[in-house]
Amino acid sequence: MKTSFILPLTLALTLGCTDAKVATQAAESAHSSDVSAATIGAATHGMVLFGSDTLFVSHVPMFMSPHDWQAVIQVKLSHATSDALAVYQKAKATLGNQGLFTIKPKPFVLPSLLSGQIKSFQADLYKGNFEDGGRVILSNVTVTVDEILYKSQLKKTSEALEQLTYIPVDTAEASYLVHQITAPQNFDHIVQIQWLNEPAFNSVANNTTIVSPVKPTLRSFPLTDKESNRLQVGQYFTVSEDGTITEALTATEASFKVVADFYCTQGPDFYNLCD
Repeated sequence: MKTSFILPLTLALTLGCTDAKVATQAAESAHSSDVSAATIGAATHGMVLFGSDTLFVSHVPMFMSPHDWQAVIQVKLSHATSDALAVYQKAKATLGNQGLFTIKPKPFVLPSLLSGQIKSFQADLYKGNFEDGGRVILSNVTVTVDEILYKSQLKKTSEALEQLTYIPVDTAEASYLVHQITAPQNFDHIVQIQWLNEPAFNSVANNTTIVSPVKPTLRSFPLTDKESNRLQVGQYFTVSEDGTITEALTATEASFKVVADFYCTQGPDFYNLCD
């Protein structure tokens, strides 16, 4: 901003212009250009909010700019006059694990958030889908980024992966899987899982204690990556020490169980619910 401010003012003085009004107009014009450049690409980027004490948002993408990013972010909520986390947790308790919560942010530039240039944004918190009958439970919430867990820019020409692949989001209190989106025919899907065999999980996580959050490593399932094969509530899976995942028939032999399926929409605009 300093460069664009000084240059017009210097030019005015060099040309012998002593009219303060002209110099001021030049400076204001330069400032206006900077503001416009800084806000190019600003948009409302809807997100699914999930978690318990530790919170996460998953950006609802589209295969078009400026929404062409899949991103999973660990966040904190705050509010000028209310305990935002308590408001969310109270509403969540009435719905259980199947409850859907979304946030509708004020417009901002998504790549600036994902690159760390923006650390927070303002949003309204909804019980349900803010685009489809959701109800505001708290307005003007400040959403602050703790960590970008996963980000990937989407391309219309990309093809779906061969295997069904999810991004794990693990904390000390709960664990989730977010479907990795790679192609327009993909689906956006979030499930909650319950670990039944912690040693198997720890071996996959390099024998480290579960922390909040564990850095995501993509987990592939022995299924074709299509909506009809998405994870379902009640399914059991075993994770071997080398990270291979296979479906299990009972809890006895399983590493984890899918316990909640609260969000699934179809590409390429990710508005319509999954079948």
